[in-house]
Amino acid sequence: MGTTIGGWVIVTKGVEYIPWIGLVFGLLAFAMMILKGIVGKRRQVLSACQN
Repeated sequence: MGTTIGGWVIVTKGVEYIPWIGLVFGLLAFAMMILKGIVGKRRQVLSACQN
């Protein structure tokens, strides 16, 4: 997906926008890691409360 979007940005906007796209993907990946941690902790708390 990143390659496709990167190629599309190069064709439509130019090479100078590639670092910005990399930054956006990096921030999205970081947000997903945080979200996964929050969901995992919530599941642990809920499973401990049910026991």
